[in-house]
Amino acid sequence: MKLIWKLLRQHMSIGQLSGFFLANLFGMVIVLFGVQFYKDVLPAFTRGDSFMKNEYIVVTKRISTLGSLVNKDNTFSAEEIKELKEQPFTKRMGVFTPSGFKVFAGLGMGSAGMHLSTEMFFESVPDEFVDAR
Repeated sequence: MKLIWKLLRQHMSIGQLSGFFLANLFGMVIVLFGVQFYKDVLPAFTRGDSFMKNEYIVVTKRISTLGSLVNKDNTFSAEEIKELKEQPFTKRMGVFTPSGFKVFAGLGMGSAGMHLSTEMFFESVPDEFVDAR
């Protein structure tokens, strides 16, 4: 160890050596934070969604802007729901129930005269499909 210290002392000062030590320590801390962040974030991308379990499937209906403008119905008809229930892969089926009232959310700055608002919606599912305790 004394031989290494003699070699280092010939070409480097104590200030340089301590600077290199601190820089390496700082670099190691950055790398370890990166590894920890990777290990913390990886499950969010590799794990399935905790709300929608693998045994559930959500079926949606394609809605077009043109269809909305001409008041075309954008919900499943009773015949379509019955047809889905009769499929061999369907064990149980529940439908979303839309709310019967209008919901608006807005944000505004009265002094600037700006106001942003949008229509919102609330829907519910049958209790048998909610796994909350």
